[in-house]
This record gives sequence, C-alpha cells and structure tokens, in this order.
Amino acid sequence: MKTFSDEVKEKLDGAIAVHDFAGFRKRLEKNGVSEEEIEAFNKKYPMPEHPVIRTHPDTGKKLIYVNAAFTQYIKDWDADESSKMLKFLYSKAATPEYQCRFVWEDNFNSILGQQVSAALCFIRLLWAPG
Repeated sequence: MKTFSDEVKEKLDGAIAVHDFAGFRKRLEKNGVSEEEIEAFNKKYPMPEHPVIRTHPDTGKKLIYVNAAFTQYIKDWDADESSKMLKFLYSKAATPEYQCRFVWEDNFNSILGQQVSAALCFIRLLWAPG
C-alpha cells in the first residue's frame, strides 16, 4: 500500500470485493441451470463481501484482501474499471518486493500470517532417479 499513488489509495478506500469460489456461479449458468435454481442457490449461499483494503489486527498495517481465484469484482464499480483495478492488485503478488522467498532445508519451519499471505509451492525433485 505504501507504494500506491494517492489516487489509487483514495479509489480503494471503502471499496468492497465480492468473492465466489473460482467463478462457481458462472459455471452454473454455463451448465444450463435454471434461473430459479441459481436464485435459490444464491439465497442459500450468498457471495461473501469483504473490504478490498483491510487493517491487520496486530500490526495496524493496511493489507490488500483480494485473490485471483476468489474475487469476482469490486461492488458498485463499472465492470471494466473493477477488472482493471483487480488485475493491478493481483500483479502486486508477482512483484518481488512484495514477496518472501523461503528455501526449505532439513528441520526448517515457517509460519505464514494467513491474513497477509498467499503461498505458492514449486514442484521439485523429491528423490534422485536411479
């Protein structure tokens, strides 16, 4: 957040992200589920909404609370504007200055703060051929 322009910070202040597991509802529509069934599903399982920018309860620092796998759009924003902003926010996770790289060794442990981290594991050779 520190590196964001004042304009971006202002736009995101109070913005609400709407989440849905991997576009599940869109797949219902594509699979021909009736509008009535989708409406019943939405009533039973409403899409969660969370602030785009949250404050960490322990550190007081601002954090970005969106995820490319779950976040569908920013509520009450134009679809194009929402999409562009989310792509911008997702791109931050790919920027080295926002990453922590951990190289595992024997007897190492790591604790991730779930509110401010996303984990990505790289496949590696687990045994030597031969």
